[in-house]
Amino acid sequence: MDAHVGLSQVYSINKEGVIDGFNSGIGELHKSPLVGCPTCGSSLKEVKRYAIIHKVKNATNMLDRMVAKFGRKVSMWHREILEREELLRARFVWFCKEISPGPGAVKSNQELVRERGSWYMEIQSKIYSFLDDVVRPFEKDMSDIASLIEAHPFRRPVFAFALRLELLFRRCRLETLLEARRMADFLHRQDDPTSHLQTMAQGLLSTTEEQSVQNVDRITIAIKECRNRQLPALEAEFTLTQLAFHVVGKKNGVDITFDTSKSYERALHLCGKFPDTAGKFFRNFRLAKRSLDGLDPPKQMYAAEPIEHWKKWSRHVTGHLTFCDHHHPYSSATFEDCPECGRETSSVLAPEPVDYEKYLDKHAFLKAMERKAGASA
Repeated sequence: MDAHVGLSQVYSINKEGVIDGFNSGIGELHKSPLVGCPTCGSSLKEVKRYAIIHKVKNATNMLDRMVAKFGRKVSMWHREILEREELLRARFVWFCKEISPGPGAVKSNQELVRERGSWYMEIQSKIYSFLDDVVRPFEKDMSDIASLIEAHPFRRPVFAFALRLELLFRRCRLETLLEARRMADFLHRQDDPTSHLQTMAQGLLSTTEEQSVQNVDRITIAIKECRNRQLPALEAEFTLTQLAFHVVGKKNGVDITFDTSKSYERALHLCGKFPDTAGKFFRNFRLAKRSLDGLDPPKQMYAAEPIEHWKKWSRHVTGHLTFCDHHHPYSSATFEDCPECGRETSSVLAPEPVDYEKYLDKHAFLKAMERKAGASA
């Protein structure tokens, strides 16, 4: 019977048939068919000697299916955030045309501002409900199951989906604040004898100031968790979002206790050390550095490569579940290597050199150099 069910994959068995340890083959059980008694076909799950095989098989299959489900969800919501961002910006011209100064347009102006300000409300509500009701309970349950299966080779999964959903929620908050800032800038410039438009603009800026500080602090907590779980790609993306919140807050004159230089250097380190995962955001960090230098909110959060990386989560192929050395689960049929950490190198990326011609009038610069040369001659 032991040979029939492949028990030697799980246990080390001596000549007397006594189990005296574990083998490393337990991680391969999800690839083998689940068998019963060869004589009567009865299930062996109630037989203590073979029960662990059923536990591992069921846990692995469940994990495989849920990783596929979670992958589709995060990819879908990421795509929806990008689509809403593009559509919202495209409708800004219409918003500006609809805004009218004067006491007769107060209610309609308020409704226009409210509608744009709640653009991401529905999606962020869905994200947090799924996070609290499904993902967090599942991650806890899987950890508990792994603890019950007292087989040392069985890998307790180190999950990233709860953090990915947290990141998407913060992206919704960021886009909401960027839009609030955009509307406030426009409203402030309007000639309104009642000053109502300016009052609304100030209200939007006050909300932006408060929310910027709160989100920077919350992301700091998430980044620490990314480090604990060895998730360099997510840490880099959280850092990118945190830097954007910092720029929005500083633009409004908010004093945010946050070392941007240290955070930026850490991000460059991750991009160089994990080129296939965190490295996908290197170009975005260069753009973020320009935003930090000029305190201008970023116009584009993602380059094409990180967007494609998010899309691949929806293509999880079941039956090929594997784990990296850090216990991150993924489908080997979808990703060549772990999409959370990937290969590790010793590369170090340097900050982008400043191209002063982008910031100076070229002809004026040359004339100044000629005058300086003439004066020193």
